[in-house]
Amino acid sequence: MAQTRTTLAKGGPRDRLSLSKPSTFHGSGTRSRRCSCTPRRSPVDPVSAGSLRAGKGSQAIHLWRAGPDGPLFLEKITATQSEFAAFRHLIGRDVDHLLAVLGALSYRFNYHLFMTVAAGTPLDIKAPDFSTAPLVEASFGFSRSLGSATQSLAGIETQSYALIQTPWVRKLLTENDVPLATLDGALATTRTVPQHLIHNDLHFNNVLHDAETGENWLIDLGMLMVSNIGAEVHPFALIAANHPDNSRHFEEAVVHLAHPADLAPQTVRQSCLTHCIEVNMRRAINHKSANRFASVVKLCGMLTPPDR
Repeated sequence: MAQTRTTLAKGGPRDRLSLSKPSTFHGSGTRSRRCSCTPRRSPVDPVSAGSLRAGKGSQAIHLWRAGPDGPLFLEKITATQSEFAAFRHLIGRDVDHLLAVLGALSYRFNYHLFMTVAAGTPLDIKAPDFSTAPLVEASFGFSRSLGSATQSLAGIETQSYALIQTPWVRKLLTENDVPLATLDGALATTRTVPQHLIHNDLHFNNVLHDAETGENWLIDLGMLMVSNIGAEVHPFALIAANHPDNSRHFEEAVVHLAHPADLAPQTVRQSCLTHCIEVNMRRAINHKSANRFASVVKLCGMLTPPDR
C-alpha cells in the first residue's frame, strides 16, 4: 500500500497527489509520513474500474483494480474526520465482518479511504423471510472483535447522554407529557450496560450479504460511536416509533442482540431506546425538525416505567 499511494497519481482523479501541497498517508505496515511531490512508479499501476453511488457522507466512491487482472479495491472520498480516524486505527487489523482496511490519506479538506471489495448485495428488508439476525450478528461481531481499547480512539465520539439531562430539554419533554421518571430510569439502566464501538448506522443497505459464502460485511463507517450495548440496533427503534405496525424488526433485533451480549432483553431494549432518544433529540435541534422531535416523544413513550 505504501507504493499504491503514489502510483494512484497516474491518470484520472489521483493526479491531485502530484500537486505541490503534500498530504499525509497512513497505510498497512507503514508509518505516517508526507507524500512527496513527485510520484514514484510501482511494478503494478492501478486501473480505474468505475465508481459507485456515494451516500450522504461521501463525496465520491471510486473502484480500482491492482493491475489489469488484479483484485479490486475501493477508494472512498469523505470529509468525515471520525471515519478517517477509524480507518487509521483499523489498517491491517483482522476485524470480524469488516473488509480489510488498506490505508487512509488526508489531502487538503478531504480524506481518501482505501479498503478491499467483496461480492455481496444489500439485504432485502421487503423479503417475506427477512430477519434482523444477520445485521445484529455482523454489528455485534464487529464491535466484540475490536474490544474495549477502541473507547480511547481519538476522533470517535463517546455517547454521554448529556442532552437529555439538559434542563431546557427536560422542560420541553415535560411540556410534551414525557414522564421524566421513566426517562431517568431508562438512563440509569443504560449506564449499567458496557460500552463498545458501534457501527451506529445499522440498516439493510449498510450490510452486504455474500450468498456464496454466507458472510455479511459491514460498510460505511461514517457514523461510528462508542455507546452502550443495545445502541447498535437503534435505527429499528426509530422505525418502530414512527410505524408501530412495523415494530417486529425492533423487538426481534433486541432479542437477537441480548443473547450474545449476555444481557436481559429488557435491558438491551432500554439501552437502545435511550441512545435513540439522545441521537434524535440532537438531530431535531440541529435541523430544527418538528417531525424529529415528535419521533423523540414517541420513543419516550416506548420506554418501560421503573415500576414495571
